[in-house]
Amino acid sequence: MEIAVTPERLKEWESMGLKAVRHLSELGLKFFRQDLKIEKKRDKTLVSLADRSIEMEARKFLAQLTPELGFMGEEFGTLRKLADLGTAVSVDNRPTAVPTLRAHELTLGDHVEEPLNLNTDTYWLLDPIDGTVGFLAKSPLWTTLLSLVHKGKPILGIVSLPCLNEVFVASVGNGARFGTLSTLSDFKPCYTKPGATFETAHASCSDPKTFAHRGIEGWYLELLQREGNLRTHSDAYGYTRVLCGGIDVMLDPIVAPYDVAAVQVLFDETPGAWFSTLQNHEGALRFQMGSSIGAATKELGQSFLSQYARYLLKDAPQGLLPASKKGTKRSFAEKYALPSDAPAFSLEPTETALWLAAMERGVALFAESCPGFLVEDLSVIVVSEESFSAVARNGKLDEPVRLHDILGVQIRAIVAGGTGLVAASLPENEAKDQLVFKALKAAFVQAQSMSENKQHEILAYRDHIIGHHGSCAWGEELDPEWFQGIVDIFQKSQKAFLNDPVQSVQGSVKAEIEHRLQLFLDGSQQTISRTVTRASIEATTKRGEEKRRSMQRIFENRQLTHAEFETQLKANLQNTVDEAVAALDASYTPVDIDYDYLAIDADLLGLILHEALGHAAEGDLITLGSSSFGKDGVMQNLRVAPDWMNIMIDGALDNCGLNLIDAEGTPARRKALVRNGMLVDSIHTRQTAKEAGKTPDGCSRMESVFHPSLNRMTSIWIQSSRELLPLQTESEESIARVSIDTLARTLEGTPYGQGEKGVLFLSGWRGGTASCSNLEFRADVGKVFLLKKGEPPKQMRDANFTGIATECFQSTVAAFGPLLCRSIGRCGKDGQGVMTSDGGPAILLMQKNPMVKVIGTGEAQGEL
Repeated sequence: MEIAVTPERLKEWESMGLKAVRHLSELGLKFFRQDLKIEKKRDKTLVSLADRSIEMEARKFLAQLTPELGFMGEEFGTLRKLADLGTAVSVDNRPTAVPTLRAHELTLGDHVEEPLNLNTDTYWLLDPIDGTVGFLAKSPLWTTLLSLVHKGKPILGIVSLPCLNEVFVASVGNGARFGTLSTLSDFKPCYTKPGATFETAHASCSDPKTFAHRGIEGWYLELLQREGNLRTHSDAYGYTRVLCGGIDVMLDPIVAPYDVAAVQVLFDETPGAWFSTLQNHEGALRFQMGSSIGAATKELGQSFLSQYARYLLKDAPQGLLPASKKGTKRSFAEKYALPSDAPAFSLEPTETALWLAAMERGVALFAESCPGFLVEDLSVIVVSEESFSAVARNGKLDEPVRLHDILGVQIRAIVAGGTGLVAASLPENEAKDQLVFKALKAAFVQAQSMSENKQHEILAYRDHIIGHHGSCAWGEELDPEWFQGIVDIFQKSQKAFLNDPVQSVQGSVKAEIEHRLQLFLDGSQQTISRTVTRASIEATTKRGEEKRRSMQRIFENRQLTHAEFETQLKANLQNTVDEAVAALDASYTPVDIDYDYLAIDADLLGLILHEALGHAAEGDLITLGSSSFGKDGVMQNLRVAPDWMNIMIDGALDNCGLNLIDAEGTPARRKALVRNGMLVDSIHTRQTAKEAGKTPDGCSRMESVFHPSLNRMTSIWIQSSRELLPLQTESEESIARVSIDTLARTLEGTPYGQGEKGVLFLSGWRGGTASCSNLEFRADVGKVFLLKKGEPPKQMRDANFTGIATECFQSTVAAFGPLLCRSIGRCGKDGQGVMTSDGGPAILLMQKNPMVKVIGTGEAQGEL
């Protein structure tokens, strides 16, 4: 929804924002006097009950004042509405505990609404407590920051210092003022103190560790050597002192949008004051670029940046960094992570810090080579991947156990809208800063060509990001002895199932671990570790000339113990063999088979959902006009399912599609693609989100560092907004595998099982295709059963399930059993393959629909 901004409306929002900030400041003061439990977020920063409670109260308060506007905050981002986060906190009473939202605790059944008014182009942006460390230490210099962002540009900013009874406010065209929180009137204009130089200026900065985290701690040492003082303060407090004429410069090497959006408006509306980033950005998006500098005058600020560039272009000292171990072979985790127990100061940098410093120096080299062109985005992804694999047939290895070890680096850069991508193996033949410079130059060349070729694809763009950094614990190294034990179990179990008519039992087993270190120009970094065990099992049966195959898979996002693997393997082998044997006696499915209702299991349902709806909802296909969900590059609001059906996507689920932080550094978030049957959103990377005015959702995927990122699903599934009908299972029967007997028992007690033609049950799949342009799909069905009242179930084989996806889902009449996300595998696009998962209710029941058909092969001969 597009919001019109007028001077009168902006004045109203300013007044409402001041009321909200005063209200939140009173709540913050109550927390300030308490001893609070402290937690660490994924990015290792501190958070407390106060941060979360103030943000929830802000959502509630602002939703009442400005229901037409959106809201984003530091602690909960855009994950949930206020109503989904727990009981609202009362200002007059001691706040109650607030549940912590952790990605790995989400399950399929957790219903997460979209953020408050996400479809608006104007939203409030809140940092509930800026300076949490000081706040928890009872230092009075913490602040609450609230800004209003319109079409990517902050237009209103408010900074409150509750303990000092101070408030600063500015809106575009109305100037910057400051006064007291207790009065909210009689504001004075902000002003700055002129006259200082780089050598004499009184400067302030955030925690000195942020310089080290950016790889430029040597510059911090140079700043200390000036004549002027250098002090450390909480971020926003330091900026307000510049606007009061108390100090001359405030520096912060690492910031997030909510840290400085309000500050940016204050500086822009103060005569003479100057606000930029360390890369000298001066446009509307300064608050999203990851670093900041505020100065009393532009000349003073530019002199600091000139000194910074001079530092980068000379032979800068290595700096003061944690030491690495000498004389021993280091694991990838030891080599690329900053050791927490390392000596406080050492002259030997880690590989992490070297890359960060190389990024800074590469940008400086580019600025010297191409003056006037700004670096909009830059990241380095370093990946180490180890894997063991083995293939066995009938208890014998087809090929020996193999170890795969990949170590590579990818540098991504965006300059003036053009994207540069450089991939290399480690160790590199070139210096790190030269590789960065090479990527920036490639981006520059592409940017020049974009004036002629408007269809050039941008791989990433940091826009609409509310915190893109995080950290996940490292996993264990792969153990060859552990894997050999897995292979021994795999071989031994195969032999036990060989019989007549089981001609062959075979499969592959693989274990892999991926360590990913991702660095950004703004100094933030993240570490990802993912350990996977997976196996595929295939059984082939033969009787006379008839030959049938069946396949099952095992997948765990961890290293299975030997006992766990053996248990799962035996169960899957048994099911695989049973299904292959049963298929020998099955008759062919008639070409024009008739039925009353179709029943589809979660596996087949997931395939159709993934292929026919999921791909059509990918933002790049909509933009390019390749999806019927878009028109002229814009997503349409279409009815694609019944009103009780929601279709969700989330990369944080612990299954095959697990993608906690994507290739562009965006944390995964759960969102609805379809809500109450209506298409409401699409799947976005940074670029497609920017084009659509949406928020990225962690769906930028890449097979390895040697590939560009692509727009691709993670985990997609159907979620019901009503209670599903129960399945009549036996006590020992797992709902993960719905048998034909279970379905028959369930249908006996419903009107659906009373028809003369019966219920046709489709289970599993052997592959399929779909077209995004018209939503047509075709799935090769694994098993077909016909259920007629008073008759035993009849199994058939060789059938295709075809039709239009939207027609398929809209003909749904009932859903049985808990939500499942069962299908596992890889999905290919643009020459890459990534892990994905999909599913839905255990059974979906549909009315017969002429647009959705089951077509059998009749009496066709031949082997599968």
